[in-house]
Amino acid sequence: MKKWLLALVFVVALPAKAGFITGNELYELYKASIRAEQASPSEKDLIDANEYLGYVTGVWDALEGFAVCTGDKITRGQIGDMVGEYLKSNPGIRDKQASSIIMIYLNAEYPCKK
Repeated sequence: MKKWLLALVFVVALPAKAGFITGNELYELYKASIRAEQASPSEKDLIDANEYLGYVTGVWDALEGFAVCTGDKITRGQIGDMVGEYLKSNPGIRDKQASSIIMIYLNAEYPCKK
């Protein structure tokens, strides 16, 4: 477990590389998802909102059961809202790889019991 955690910290400490979505890019998609909930959203905001929720859900789904244990009661929308608010509240980490940010956050909030 300690080796896995060390590897995770190392990955998060690296700057995002080409081909990966950064926390900054994910935060822009999150802001679009907020705008998409308003009256008369743009088509781009609707597309970006779907991309945001799909990305966050994909990372969550990949982690569920071994690095993250959220249980059956939580919804995709709740996960999306929580990750978005985390990005909003922590601008200093947004230059990191988005999947790593999500993994760190969800693991801290919903660790799996041994």
